Amino acid sequence: MRKQILILALVLTGYFVNAQIHVGPGQPYADIGAASSARVIHAGDTVYIHAGTYRGSILIDSLVGTPAKWITIRPYNSDSVSILGQWTVTRTHYTRFYGLTFNGDDSASWTNGTIYHQLFFNYNYVCFNDLANIVVDSCQFMNLLTGPNKYTTTSTAGNVSVKFTGTDSFLVSRCLFHGNAGSEGLSMNGDRNGTVKNNRFDPPVPGTGSGWASHCKGGSSNITIRQNLYINWPYGGMDIGGDTGPSFFCPLIDDTVYEADSISFYSNILIGGQTCIRLASLCNSNIINNTCFESNEFTVRLLQEDASVRFANNNIYNNIFTIVNTGLGYNEFYINETGGLPYNTFLLTNNLFYSYSDAALGLSGIYQDVGSVNPAIISGSVFGNPMFNDTAMMDFSLKKGSPAIGAGLTVAAPATDYYGNPYSATARSIGAIEYNGHLGIENYETENTIVVYPNPAQNELYVSSNGKISRITITNLIGQTLFSHEYNTEGVQVSVAGLPSGVYFVKVNGVEVREFVKE
Repeated sequence: MRKQILILALVLTGYFVNAQIHVGPGQPYADIGAASSARVIHAGDTVYIHAGTYRGSILIDSLVGTPAKWITIRPYNSDSVSILGQWTVTRTHYTRFYGLTFNGDDSASWTNGTIYHQLFFNYNYVCFNDLANIVVDSCQFMNLLTGPNKYTTTSTAGNVSVKFTGTDSFLVSRCLFHGNAGSEGLSMNGDRNGTVKNNRFDPPVPGTGSGWASHCKGGSSNITIRQNLYINWPYGGMDIGGDTGPSFFCPLIDDTVYEADSISFYSNILIGGQTCIRLASLCNSNIINNTCFESNEFTVRLLQEDASVRFANNNIYNNIFTIVNTGLGYNEFYINETGGLPYNTFLLTNNLFYSYSDAALGLSGIYQDVGSVNPAIISGSVFGNPMFNDTAMMDFSLKKGSPAIGAGLTVAAPATDYYGNPYSATARSIGAIEYNGHLGIENYETENTIVVYPNPAQNELYVSSNGKISRITITNLIGQTLFSHEYNTEGVQVSVAGLPSGVYFVKVNGVEVREFVKE
């Protein structure tokens, strides 16, 4: 009897051990689609992709992790993995895609019309149910071709490297979007509770093709987009809102119809493009402390493309807007307001404007083309050269004497700048990077070194600093505080054994330092 009990215990113990699923040449499964189809991927498992080239369209379905047992998909060790096709992901919870490289230049797949995204989270018109708690971290999305695709047989701007639809709670971090001339990098359609941070959107030929670096629309809400770098995307860096149309929206929390609601766009750097940012049919959103360098047509666009979609209560504070005249006919700070609709709930406050084509351009250079008696309200504007340190090296920190220093409106968020350093509580600067002299701690990164380890962590997390640690805070992907405690020491040991497996953020003294993975 004892022997039978022991055998049963061993069987049950083995049943709950997290598995390693190996896919690729010479492995049990040819690709992740085959492993998914065989239903061998369970909560807590790690799927290792072995070295090889993976072509064509692959369906990944029913990856259902739990808060305590995430599923991870990643390359095996340091294997070179090249995905020349589209992964379509459906019915997936608590899953992390880590360190993968997608190359979208498989012309054979394009000819067959099978590739129009690289990583596609397809909700199948079931909003906020089939796709939830998804992380895309440290991935590369390269060389996505333009058309033909599912929708057209000609070259098109409708192709998107990463597309989320109807997803609840997601993180996209530390990814590279490169070589997507004529397409878009990241599109969020009808999603909520997401964070997009520390990514680089970098096309190979500036000004070629069409498309935005990123798009957020279709009834999306409660998404924070921060500390990203957008370089020379033809239309511009970020398009918030749009013209999806209410018939395609996910069900909304209330009956309000909007393309985007409660979007926070913080501490981003945007270089070149037709415009820095376009805001269309959105509400209750904040565009704060961003740096826009040399937009070549519009300074910012405010568009109401569908009168039935709500468009109100948006704040545009503490941004640097610089322009350059490339011969498109505009040598002015062109704030594009169209449609003859009221824009007076848009507040453009304490922004800095400067033209590299006409340094004398001042307040009279602001042009609003709205056909309405209620244009956006502009106040507290600053005019003058922001005095960036080295634009050729994309160093947009401020030199001493910059008119942006200390000229910002005092706001609660963002708390940290593009580099993760704190904004001054009393003399916040305009732009994505706080002036070094106003950080509150001189040379924060070098003189006050903070170390968080191990990462990943299992039971204990250690935080050390050569300065005093007064508070440690741990939050999850959607900003919920799970741990917060006061200290007065230079070294702290925090138990994380009770946290479910997943990705978390550590804040030291109110400043986000880095994210860590709890295994």
